[in-house]
Amino acid sequence: MNPTGGNWEAEFAYYNPAHAPKVGLYTIKLTATPVKADEPYTYNVNLTWTSSLDEMAGSTVPQNYTVYVVEPGPDGAPTYRKIGETTETHFTDVVPQDEFSTSYTYIIYGQPTDENYYMFNAWSNDASVFIPGWHDFVELHVGHFESDYFMNQERNYYRNFLNIANADPENGLTLDRLTDENSFTLYRVDLSDENMPETAILDLKLTKNYGNSVHYNITYADNTQTPTPGYNVNVTKSGDLTVGNGGLINLGDITLIDQFYASTVNDQHPTIYGYVLKLNSSTLDKKSNTATVYVMKSSSAPKGYYTLDQVMNDVDGTLETNVKSGDLTMNLINLPDVYHYYIHRGNGTQPNEKVLTLQRNSDGSFEDMATSSNYPSGTFWYNDPKAVGTDYMTYVPIIALRGDNRVANDGKENTYGAPIWKTGVGNIEMMIGGTRATGVYGEFVDFDWNKCAIFNPIFTINGIVPTNTNIEYEPFMYRIWRNCNDLRSYFYNDEGKPLFWPYDTPNSKELIVEEMTTQDKITAGNEFDELAFGATVNANIEFVVRFYYKVVGANFTRDLNDDEPLYYVVELRMPWENIPTGVAEINTSDEVSKTYYNAQGVKSDKPFDGVNIVITRYSDGSTKTTKVVR
Repeated sequence: MNPTGGNWEAEFAYYNPAHAPKVGLYTIKLTATPVKADEPYTYNVNLTWTSSLDEMAGSTVPQNYTVYVVEPGPDGAPTYRKIGETTETHFTDVVPQDEFSTSYTYIIYGQPTDENYYMFNAWSNDASVFIPGWHDFVELHVGHFESDYFMNQERNYYRNFLNIANADPENGLTLDRLTDENSFTLYRVDLSDENMPETAILDLKLTKNYGNSVHYNITYADNTQTPTPGYNVNVTKSGDLTVGNGGLINLGDITLIDQFYASTVNDQHPTIYGYVLKLNSSTLDKKSNTATVYVMKSSSAPKGYYTLDQVMNDVDGTLETNVKSGDLTMNLINLPDVYHYYIHRGNGTQPNEKVLTLQRNSDGSFEDMATSSNYPSGTFWYNDPKAVGTDYMTYVPIIALRGDNRVANDGKENTYGAPIWKTGVGNIEMMIGGTRATGVYGEFVDFDWNKCAIFNPIFTINGIVPTNTNIEYEPFMYRIWRNCNDLRSYFYNDEGKPLFWPYDTPNSKELIVEEMTTQDKITAGNEFDELAFGATVNANIEFVVRFYYKVVGANFTRDLNDDEPLYYVVELRMPWENIPTGVAEINTSDEVSKTYYNAQGVKSDKPFDGVNIVITRYSDGSTKTTKVVR
């Protein structure tokens, strides 16, 4: 619907009702009055307004005013479209009279041109009018609407209050036109999907009383009404109506209330609801206009934590590991009535911890209430610095509108939820085997006669990507660093016996394995000394294993300076103890013992609370290291 003509190329912006001034005492009070024009099937909507800035200044302050009309946008969301500019405090919009009555909502934006007041600006209240249709008999409009997001149920609760106007003596419902019993049905329609069937909400019956009055009775459909306990709204289901001039029945005393839920799990609930009141008649096709209620929708999408450039340059193991997908994006809509955007987080639970509050400023930007940082409307990225751990995180964005007309228990804001994102962190399982060779033709010693050995590790690594997430991941790369407190070089003499020489830096951490693969399991090292190194026989040896995984679908042919975060890193630190002499195959021999290390490296024969590195030793001398949470 484009009630005032024009085209969608005109300037428009997102909109929602119940506007409120945002700057100091500067307010604009708008009224709208429909007047039937001389031209057939045409109405003039006369808009007049006053500015409190004149009273504040003690004189007339010149201003530029922009006039907007509300209508559904291309995506079904509410928008306000500019229909004119003026320096006066009045404006006339010419609108057609359609077959059925139509509502129009207007809003004014004021900006002083005097440089002394240029820092002021304000939005008016919204003002609505109803243009009677030349075919219908009553006008349906929304008194006010309410929405509350119930996170534990992942659904929005809606309560919409509708009123009936009956002011047209030519087509309206008069006492003479009322049969002994007229029946009407109120339907709810998903206006964002024309293929969805309409839903019957209630039946309204009107019956003539003795004398000059009419009795009404409302019967709500049990299968469509789900009132929330504790809100205690007074639903009036019957009463008597007076009859006014020309026999018009005063239907304004009737309030129709629709109370229902819509799931937010997949974000497929409507963006705009419509209501229409139809006469139940086999001979007359009578119905009201369609009244609309807009739904605010915000969605988020977790992406990655690190860029490809960061991952490829992580050769020293400097990236923070075990990072969950705490990077979300959502669209900030510049609506004058938007009050807050929130992000809630949960650590393996419902996301009931508020970690971000963005408040809309009068200029349409959004301020982070914790850091005072300002962000423009449009795409907003949020990176959660505390999204670390071993389980999974949950996130949900919530949008809040000012709720000046609410009668719900909270009395403050209309809130709307979105799908809850679950995102986990990967893990690593690793087994290590191999040998420690202490000599073939006698003991290996260095030039200072310290006993040395050749260590030959063999790794089997299993990288585990999260499975309890809304998006798909896959392995990307493995890296292994060797950390030894007494690393030594060696070469063979003429007799084939190794001669050892200390490194210049005996505490050596060296990247020894780097393998890019989409497989979850790899084997590194073999019995042919592929990763062999020399050290004293009692050296402390630790391996640092990193598993990198990514969001599926990323194109890795891009340059390494790509700045889109799509990657994650997890890490396992494993000391190599009880290294067998001779070649040891990694197998499923009998378990001999288990040793537990906590995050600080403390060793115990019993598990710690929290994260444990578990080293399992088998009868064949091999070990297996896993990470578990207790």
